[in-house]
Amino acid sequence: MRQQLGDVMGVCRICGKPAGLFRTIHPECAAARNKIVTSIANEFEQYMWAETPSSPDDLGKRVRDIALAGDLAGMDYQHEVERGLANALSIAMADRILTNQELQRISNIMTAFKLEGSSLPPQSLDDFLKLLTLKDLSEGVLKSRLTISGDLPINLKHDECVMWIFENVTRMEPKTIRKYKGRSRGVSVRIVKGVTYRYGASEGEPVDETTLIQRGVGRLYITNQSV
Repeated sequence: MRQQLGDVMGVCRICGKPAGLFRTIHPECAAARNKIVTSIANEFEQYMWAETPSSPDDLGKRVRDIALAGDLAGMDYQHEVERGLANALSIAMADRILTNQELQRISNIMTAFKLEGSSLPPQSLDDFLKLLTLKDLSEGVLKSRLTISGDLPINLKHDECVMWIFENVTRMEPKTIRKYKGRSRGVSVRIVKGVTYRYGASEGEPVDETTLIQRGVGRLYITNQSV
C-alpha cells in the first residue's frame, strides 16, 4: 500500500520537492512562477510602448535577471521569451499598420534573444508577413517575402514573383439573365366548344440583369505584376 501511494505522490515541477497526492506543483510555487511570468511579459510590453526604449542588451539583461531570480530556465524560459515576442508583435500590429520604429523594435527583440521568425505562432507570423507586404506596397516596393517550396500550379514570367497566396477563395463570375417586365398572357374568349381565341398577349419589355454565380474554390495568387 505504501508503495502504491508512493507511485501517485507528485513532485513539484518547479522546486522538485514532493507536492502531494496527484499534484505536480505547489500553490506557492505556482503563484511565484506566475509573478515571474507577468514581470517578463511587462518588460516586453514596456519596451514596445516606451517613448525612448532601453537598448536591446539592457532588455535582454533585465529579462534574464528576472528569470534567474525565479528559477525560470530551459524550455520554460524560452517559451516565455517567445511569448514576449508574440505579444510585442501584437502591440505593433494592433492598428494594422507597421511603422519603421515598430519594425526596428521587433528586430531588436529578436536580436537580443536570438529568435527567428519560426519562434512566432503560425497565425502571428502569417499576419506579420501580410502587414510587411502591405507596407512594401504602400511604399511602392514590389518584392516577395514568401518562401515557397515546390512547384507552383501557375506559370510566372521571368521577372514575376508571388507576393501573397490567399487560401479557400471563392471564384465568382458575372452572368446575365434576361427577364421580361410587363408580360401579359392576354385574354381568352371562348368562341365555340373547344375553340378559344386569345388576344392582347405581350412578351413585355426585355430587361437584362447581372448576377454573380460561383465557379469554384481554390487559391488566389497575387504577384508583383497582378496587384
